[in-house]
Amino acid sequence: MVAPPVFPSDTRASRGLHASEAPRQFGPVVYDGESKRGASCMASNSRSVYLAGPLGFSELGSLGQSAIAALARDLGYEVIDPFALAPPGEIERIARLSSLDAQREAWRLLNRQIGETNMRAIDGCGLVLAVLDGVDVDSGAAAEIGYAFARGKRIVGYRGDFRLAADNVGSTVNLQVEYFIHASGGEIVASLDALRARLAID
Repeated sequence: MVAPPVFPSDTRASRGLHASEAPRQFGPVVYDGESKRGASCMASNSRSVYLAGPLGFSELGSLGQSAIAALARDLGYEVIDPFALAPPGEIERIARLSSLDAQREAWRLLNRQIGETNMRAIDGCGLVLAVLDGVDVDSGAAAEIGYAFARGKRIVGYRGDFRLAADNVGSTVNLQVEYFIHASGGEIVASLDALRARLAID
């Protein structure tokens, strides 16, 4: 899988975009074997899983994202990958705009669309699978975990990273993030084998 381009998480609305510079609309994408097909997540589907985490920001990370998607798909889940929601062509189109001001305004609108699309994908999916690797939990993933908990979604965390990343020795990651995961009825697992076993019972 080609690594998706990096895009910011700012969701402020834009103003004054010329129609020819406005980003195109896009929607959730579900992994479907070797291809990706458009799918609506508006209606909740208990056998769909939303992948939260930072893996899609890098080429090597994208390989890990694909591996986790394949693991979940093998267990019968539809996999919603937020990095696939914004088409790469749109990112490239913005990069070709003639001025920094035009790029900034286009990004502001696209950022808001990305944030809303991800929110709707979480609303419609039955489970959130959050990758917690890193020196700290990715800020976007932490936000999605909090939102998913507030919406009554079960959350499973995966942290295969052995580095210490908690507030104290009583937790694995940030205590509030960990609370949301456990209080949702989920847990944090430390290996792909444990992740497979956990997803098999959800």
